[in-house]
Amino acid sequence: MEYISTAAELEKLVVVLRKKPVIGIDTESNNLHTYQDKVCLIQLSSETDVYILDPLAMNNIHALGNVLENPSIVKIIHGCDYDLRSLNRDYGFEIKNIFDTELAARFTGLTSSNLGNVLDQFLNVKIKKSRSIQISDWSRRPLSEKALEYAGSDVLYLSELHNIMTAKLKDMGRLDWAMEEFKLFENIRHADIDLREEGYLKLKGVGKLDRRALTILKQLYIIREDEAKMRDVPSFRIVNNDTLVRMSQNPDFYVEQDLFTENNWINANKQWISETIAKAMELPLLDKPQKTVRTGRNDEKARKRLKKLREWRIAKSAQLGLQPALIFPMQGLEFISSVHPNDISVENSAYHSSGIRSWQQNHFLEEVRTVLL
Repeated sequence: MEYISTAAELEKLVVVLRKKPVIGIDTESNNLHTYQDKVCLIQLSSETDVYILDPLAMNNIHALGNVLENPSIVKIIHGCDYDLRSLNRDYGFEIKNIFDTELAARFTGLTSSNLGNVLDQFLNVKIKKSRSIQISDWSRRPLSEKALEYAGSDVLYLSELHNIMTAKLKDMGRLDWAMEEFKLFENIRHADIDLREEGYLKLKGVGKLDRRALTILKQLYIIREDEAKMRDVPSFRIVNNDTLVRMSQNPDFYVEQDLFTENNWINANKQWISETIAKAMELPLLDKPQKTVRTGRNDEKARKRLKKLREWRIAKSAQLGLQPALIFPMQGLEFISSVHPNDISVENSAYHSSGIRSWQQNHFLEEVRTVLL
């Protein structure tokens, strides 16, 4: 394992990696310790070597982008979404030619697809993971030997895993299915939103709130975010999302009964929070988020067709040993149920926006039509 912490070492590494047909990638961030997380470590591997890149020790790591964005080199990542968004956010990297071993495992029928289980099932390798190291602050330096070993183990076997899983998927006739999904990962980007103005809309349960509760939630959310940003800690360490939603649903209960007992921050700021709730109750009511109206949801025939399609998906899932969501997207089933089977057309714009993949169309569309006829 080689530790890369200078520009000169990075340049040498890039020269080496450019010649590799396949490389493994993983990242470690400090999202459990700061308000705005950042990539603190980038682990890379080839068939024989592991490299630990320290981006915090260098002013510029953009030379690595030449490798990550090279479409002729396969990038193996386990559960790629967070890594892709983080690398795009911090460095603008747009990674090409991705092989996601987590999704590949699910396409083989594995239901528990965490890296430890995948390595055990496919390579008979058991890796020990320390919870204390996993949740540690990866921005702190120096990193211990145990931390470096932990980080390196995440990419150590990715090349071998890629080879075995590729062969397995090919034998199962599902390699093309997975490859089409992998191609879509190239479009993943970090999306900036105004947390103070929009972040509250992302909380679980927000769709069930009435307009008054929604208005209160936004104000509580804003003071929570401001406090977290000032302290430079993750928002959940101030007060969790579920508590904010409950407070917005029952403001009188919290204020009048003085039930601020859920955490230290709430207890220490009773007056401020009470005033925030009181002011929110005087503000104009916010409009509720617009829900996407599902085509045909009020059509009795469409509902019956959708029921048949859902039953078909469950049966097909059991037959192929795949999770239902992999077989066919629910949005696609809803679109198909909204039209007559003979009118299903790939030229329909709604068809393309329904999430139906080419491999699903090729393998299942005729069967779906038959179910409805």
